[in-house]
Amino acid sequence: MLTTTLVALPAAPAQALDNAPGAPGTNPTWAPANKTGFGTSKTTDSKVWFTLQDGGMSEVYYPDLGTPSVRDLRFVVSDGSSFTERDSDSTQSTKLVDPKALIFQQTDTAKSGKWRLTKTYVTDPARPTVLMDVKFESLTGQPYQLYALYNPRLGNSGAYGSDDIGWTSGDALVAQDNTIGSALAASPAFTATSTGYQGTSDGWSDLRSDNKMDWQYEARQRGGNIVQTARLAVTGVSGSQSSTVALGFGGNADAALSTARSTLSAGYAAVSAAYASGWHDYVSSLKPPPPSLVTQREKDVYNASVMILASHEDKTNRGAFVASPTMPWAWGTNPNLENPSGAYHLVWARDVSGKAGGLLTAGDPAAAERALNYLFTKQQKSDGSFPQNSTLDGREHWTNTQMDEVAAPIILAWTLGKKDADTWSHVRAAADYIIGNGPITKQERWENQGGYSPATIAAEIAGLVCAADIAKANGDTAKQQAYLAKADDWQSHLKGWTVTTNGPYSSKPYFLRITKNGDPNNGTTYDVGDSGPNNADQRAVVDPSFLETVRLGVLAPDDPDILNTIPVVDQQLGENTPNGQFWHRYNWDGYGEQRNGGEWNFGFQPNSQTTVGRLWPLFAGERGEYELAAGKNADARLAAMAAASTEAGLLGEQVWDHVGPGAAGTPTYSATPLGWAHGQFVRLAWSIAAGRSLSTPSIVACRYLHTQCDGNPQDTPPGAPGKPVASDITSNSVKLTWTAATAGTNSIAGYDVYRDGDKVASVTGLSATITGLSPKTTYSFTVKAKDSTGLTGPASPATSVTTTAGSSTSCKVTYSVQSDWGTGFTAGLTITNTGTSPLSNWKLGFSFAGGQQLSNGWAASWSQSGAQVTATAPSYSSDLAVGASVEIGFIGSYSGANPNPTTFTVNGATCNS
Repeated sequence: MLTTTLVALPAAPAQALDNAPGAPGTNPTWAPANKTGFGTSKTTDSKVWFTLQDGGMSEVYYPDLGTPSVRDLRFVVSDGSSFTERDSDSTQSTKLVDPKALIFQQTDTAKSGKWRLTKTYVTDPARPTVLMDVKFESLTGQPYQLYALYNPRLGNSGAYGSDDIGWTSGDALVAQDNTIGSALAASPAFTATSTGYQGTSDGWSDLRSDNKMDWQYEARQRGGNIVQTARLAVTGVSGSQSSTVALGFGGNADAALSTARSTLSAGYAAVSAAYASGWHDYVSSLKPPPPSLVTQREKDVYNASVMILASHEDKTNRGAFVASPTMPWAWGTNPNLENPSGAYHLVWARDVSGKAGGLLTAGDPAAAERALNYLFTKQQKSDGSFPQNSTLDGREHWTNTQMDEVAAPIILAWTLGKKDADTWSHVRAAADYIIGNGPITKQERWENQGGYSPATIAAEIAGLVCAADIAKANGDTAKQQAYLAKADDWQSHLKGWTVTTNGPYSSKPYFLRITKNGDPNNGTTYDVGDSGPNNADQRAVVDPSFLETVRLGVLAPDDPDILNTIPVVDQQLGENTPNGQFWHRYNWDGYGEQRNGGEWNFGFQPNSQTTVGRLWPLFAGERGEYELAAGKNADARLAAMAAASTEAGLLGEQVWDHVGPGAAGTPTYSATPLGWAHGQFVRLAWSIAAGRSLSTPSIVACRYLHTQCDGNPQDTPPGAPGKPVASDITSNSVKLTWTAATAGTNSIAGYDVYRDGDKVASVTGLSATITGLSPKTTYSFTVKAKDSTGLTGPASPATSVTTTAGSSTSCKVTYSVQSDWGTGFTAGLTITNTGTSPLSNWKLGFSFAGGQQLSNGWAASWSQSGAQVTATAPSYSSDLAVGASVEIGFIGSYSGANPNPTTFTVNGATCNS
C-alpha cells in the first residue's frame, strides 16, 4: 500500500481538507463488459483508450491497452434539496457522430423528465487525455447541480491491494499510485471537489444522504479504492450549460495535471478536429467500402468495424491486438479468477490473425505485417509454439497450448506473401512443433477441451501446406515434403477421427465438436464444464466450428459429411431471432449469463446448467463464408451480424437467445466490442463482394479441392465435355448424354453431373439418368470431367430440361401453433411424402387467412407475397424419400385473429392436412 513517504506530493490546496474516513473502501470491481463505445486517437503519442457503458464512461486504459487505470467516470444531477439522480438511471443513447472517426456521443435523459446530459468523447492526439464536451440542460427551467464522480484504479491495481491516493490540487482533482497519476480538470473550473473512499466517504454516499455536497475530503494518508467528486460550474439553464472536462494521465499526479491542463488550453474544438482528422486520414487510406454493403446499417457497422479493429492494437507493443477492451462477468468482479485483471485485454494468436485478416482485406496490410512481426518476435516460444495467450509484451499468461494458434501465424505469413529467410525460420519452428505434437490439441478454440477437433486439425493441415510452400521458396525440399506428407495423412484421417456414424442426432455421419481418443463412434464421456453435464457422450456434442474445414480449403463445401452435419448443427444449436439466425457454440455450453441474467462465474454445480452460453454473431459470418464457398448468397448473414450490433455499431461476443432475459438477437453483457467479430464482419463483407471466401488459403484449396489454383502450379485439368443432350424425359427423371472431354495432364476418370449448380450424379461413362425431379419443373444441367487425381475441369454448356406433368404428388402437411403471445406466434409444420417416389426440391405453399405476416423461419427458405407463403427446401435436405418427413417452422406476427391455414401444396399438388 502506498504511503506519503513513497511519493512526491504537490503543494496542498489552499483550504485545509479533512482526511477521508473509511479507508480503504469497498473492494473494487470493474464495469460490465457490454460497452457502447470504444475510442482512441489514431496517433501513437496518445496512449490512452476510453470505453463507454450504461450512459457513462467506463474503463480507461493507460499507458497501454493491457492496463485499465479507471473503473468509471459518472455524472450525478441534484436540485440540492429533493432529488439526486445518476446518469446510469436515465434513458440512454450512444452513437457515432462521425462515420469516419471514433467520436462517440452519449445522450442521457432523466426518466423524471427534469434534465438531459449530452457528452461527446475524444482523446487528445498529442497527449494522454480523454476529453469530454459536456452539455447539461434543465428541461424544467429550474437550475440544477451537476457532479462528476470519478473512480480511478490506476495501473490495473489489484482488488485486495488498491493503492490509489487522491486530493485536490487547486481547482482540479489528482490521484496517483506508485507508477501512474491522473488528473480531472474542467473549463470552467470545478466549484467544489472532494476525494473519499468507495462506499463510505465517496460523493454518491454524500449526495444521496441529503441531495447536497457536504464533504470536502482528501485521501492522501492511506491508499485504497478512492472516488473523486467534483461539482461542475453549470446549472442547466440557458447560458450555463456547457463544460469541457479533461482526464489526463502521466507518471505521477503533477505530470497528469500538466497533461490535462495542456489539453484544456488547446480547447475541445481544436483537439476534436485533430482527433477527427487522424481518423479521416486513416479511413481514406483504406479501400473504399465493398459494394456488398447494401443497407445504411451495414455501412455504419463496417465503418465502425475497421476503426475499432485498428483501435485494438497497442501503441507501445505494435502488432499486439487484444481480444477486447473488457472484463466480462466474473472476470471483472471475482479477483480469484484474475487479480490484477487480465482476461480479454490479453493477446491470443488466433484473435490477432483474425483481426489482421480483417484489416488486410480492408486495405491495411501494414497492420497485418505488424501483427505477424509481433507474433514471431514477441509471442513465439523457443520450441516454436505459441502461448494460449500473452501480455502485451509477449509474456505467456495462460499456459495451455492450442494447436490452431500455432498454425494461424503460418497461414498469416503465407497470406502476406512473407517467404524471406527470417520468416522461414519462424515458420519452420512452428511447423515442426505441429508435426511433433499434432494433430491432437490440449485445447481447441473454445479453450476448455482437448482431443481431436475438426476445426483445429483443419488449421494444422492448412498451416503445414502453407509452411511447405514457404519451405520450397527457401530451397528446403526435405521440409517441404515432410510437411505435405503429414498434411495429406491428416487430411485423409480427419473424418475418421471426428465424424461419427452412430451418433444420436442423425442416421447419417456428422462431425463432432471433439473426440477424446480419435474414435468418434465410441461413447466416450467428458465434463463439458461451466455448469454443463460432467458425463456428456462425445457423440452428442456438436459445434458449428466444423465449417473451418471448408473455410481453410481442407474439405469441399459439398462434401457429404459437411452437408449431413449442417442440419444437425442447425437443429441442435441454431436459433432464429428477429435479427437473423445465430448459433450456440456447442451443446450444453454454459459460458454466458445465468438463466436469470446474473453474471457467469466459476463454481456452479456440474449438471445444473445454471449458466447458459448464448448465441454468437461470429457464427453468422462463418456460415456466410461457407455459403459463398458453396456458391450461395450470403447477404443475409452480413445483415444478421449488422443487426446484432449496438446502436453505435459495436459487435459483441454473444446475443440473447430465447431463454432471455434480453430480447433475442440483441447484445448480452458479454465482451463488447469483440475484435474477432469485427474482423469477421469486415472479412465477410469483402468475401461477398469477391464471390468467395477471401480467408481460404488458395494453396490449400488447390491441393485438396483443385480450386483456386491460379498462381499455384499444378497439373492441367481436363477440358469441358460436350453440351448434354436430354432424352426419355418423364415427370421425375431425364436421361443425359454428352461427348467426352479432352484429357489434361492425367487421364479422365469420370464425370460429375450438376443440376442447377448442385452435383447430383457421378459416373464413369458418357450418360446418366437423373431421377427425383418434380413434375412441370424446368432444370439446368451441366457436366464436368474429373481426372485420376480428382482434378475437375470446366463445366459443359448448360442444357435446359422441363419435366412432364405426371401425376399429382402425394403428401401430408401438419400445422401447429407452438406459442402465441397476442401479437406474434411461432408455428411448426411437418411435411410427409406419402407417395411412391421421392420428392425432389420440395416447395411448400399455403395462404394466411387472417392477414398474418411472416417474420423469419428455419429449415427452409421462406418468403411471402400477399397472403401466399412459400417454403423452399434447403440444399442440404432438398430430397424427401418415400415415407420420410421434414420439420420446418417460422415466426409470424398478426393483429386480431390468428386462424390456421387450411390448404397446403407441395410442388403444386394439394396435400392432405
